[in-house]
Amino acid sequence: MDRIERVNQELKDTLDQLLVIPIEDERSDQLVQQVQQLVTSRQQLLAQLIQVETDANILQAQVDIGRELEEKAKDVREYRKNLIVSSNNKQRQLKIYNSVDANR
Repeated sequence: MDRIERVNQELKDTLDQLLVIPIEDERSDQLVQQVQQLVTSRQQLLAQLIQVETDANILQAQVDIGRELEEKAKDVREYRKNLIVSSNNKQRQLKIYNSVDANR
């Protein structure tokens, strides 16, 4: 049980980091990979837990944590999507300014 709690906490912490790190930062790719690895580990640990755990409250707690992590992941996805859109808009504006300046 301690292992799954540790993985849950690492997953929360990693998702929190992704909410504040700039998209250009090289660590963001590493953090995304870490999230993928942690999700895989969590799935494996949950599969093991389901086989041995009989307490419905413990299983429900993991369902609730899963929902919380899912919401946090959605927030990260939306945040990073907005960063990409913002970056693309800035690049487009820069191209327009460069084009106007070149036509002078």
